[in-house]
Amino acid sequence: AQYIANSAGTAPVSMVANQEIDAAGKITLKESSRGEAYLALELPFDRAWASLGRALTKSTFEIVDRDRSTGVYYTRFLGPDSQEEDGWFDWLWDSEEEHPHAGDTFIVSVETVSATAVTIHLRPQGPEVALDLRDQQALLSLIRGNIN
Repeated sequence: AQYIANSAGTAPVSMVANQEIDAAGKITLKESSRGEAYLALELPFDRAWASLGRALTKSTFEIVDRDRSTGVYYTRFLGPDSQEEDGWFDWLWDSEEEHPHAGDTFIVSVETVSATAVTIHLRPQGPEVALDLRDQQALLSLIRGNIN
């Protein structure tokens, strides 16, 4: 009985840590039959919505507006904000100048697949933003790296 009482205080912390690890392990970058990149995430909508909001901020997206009922974030990509990130982005986009999509606006949507799975799509908000598959994959990978 004493063992259970002593270990009860640590169980919730372990469960939360396992959930964060599990979330990172249940997310994959995929490509649709139409040639569009997206993230598949094995989480219910509520948890995916909250995780995506935090990930967007960490990934240097400014959330301009959001509509939870339709599962849409309206965002502006700010680009890298530190020397460390500059180095990573320079490697990814092979450029020493400002990121080519810095300042561009995107719609990031969460679409329910099942009770325990969603997909996350990133699309330009307007026709003036040309987003090829490579850049779409790179931006989604950046978001993926910050989902927990």
